[in-house]
Amino acid sequence: MSFEILVQDAFHLGMIAIVLFFGASGLAYIIKKTFAFSMPLFCLILMFVLFVTAIFTDLTITYYAGLALAAAGALLTIFGVLLAPDRESYRSKIFSEGLIAFLFLVAFTYLINIGREVVWIDDFNYWALSVRAMFRLGDLVARHPGAIVFGIDKPPATSLFNYFFSRMSGGFSEFSLFASTQLLIYAFLLPLFDSVEKSVVKFFGLLVIIPCSIIAFQFAYLESSFSMLTIDLLIAYETGFGLFVIMHEEYSMRSRILIMALLGALLPLQKNTGIILVMVLLVALAAQAYFERRYKPVDEIWLDGIVTAAALLVPAISTYMLWMWVI
Repeated sequence: MSFEILVQDAFHLGMIAIVLFFGASGLAYIIKKTFAFSMPLFCLILMFVLFVTAIFTDLTITYYAGLALAAAGALLTIFGVLLAPDRESYRSKIFSEGLIAFLFLVAFTYLINIGREVVWIDDFNYWALSVRAMFRLGDLVARHPGAIVFGIDKPPATSLFNYFFSRMSGGFSEFSLFASTQLLIYAFLLPLFDSVEKSVVKFFGLLVIIPCSIIAFQFAYLESSFSMLTIDLLIAYETGFGLFVIMHEEYSMRSRILIMALLGALLPLQKNTGIILVMVLLVALAAQAYFERRYKPVDEIWLDGIVTAAALLVPAISTYMLWMWVI
């Protein structure tokens, strides 16, 4: 492994990490939440912006839309840290256990992906090939039936996420594909660090558990861990994040609505089976409402349930129908 490749991979990963940091930190200032909580929301918002602009424009405009979102996050972060009246409170939300965990996972991602190349057949057929085709076409592959052989009707949200970070790094890069996909997965686990409550044991325990959970999931497929770009693991953790929010009552109604709306919009845009996972979240909402009847007024349960279910279903149906219109 040459020194030039090591430096190049570090640069690619650094660009991804900088965008994710500023994006999540800027969003944290708007919604008044922690860095860890804001990270998965920013990733979902970024994918949604990339998808919508790709549908109605070309990928050059899509790329600059993503850059604009990152730049807005950077400006908000600088303002929040240096100039905002509540900057002390904001700093405590950003420079926290979640940020330390994020930096650790960035370093971990770099170490396990040095020299990594695409080897899995599904990646050759679609997940890596579709991103490479986007560079060649400057457009979604779904609009060019002969561009690739397999999977042309697959929803492109994750591929657009990979495309954006590869382009930011200077062009198609297999390292960027793996790094951006893995950091996207980790984003949905970062909110767990909000619950460590300054406990060193819990904090380092989570740092061990998270990479091991990735390895365990991949070995369930009897494949080498971290070697695949397929997004089964990603959408599983996204759904798990949704279930985590549903089951923890400390999240406000506004936070639940925002999270359900983003998950509802994005799950069908990442894989065709995403609509099934939306139904899983809907069942979880119904189960939560059933258990809440013991200590909450029925009218309040009905209102909260209908609003939250609508926040999940309306975006899911809308984005699914929009993708069906494209293909």
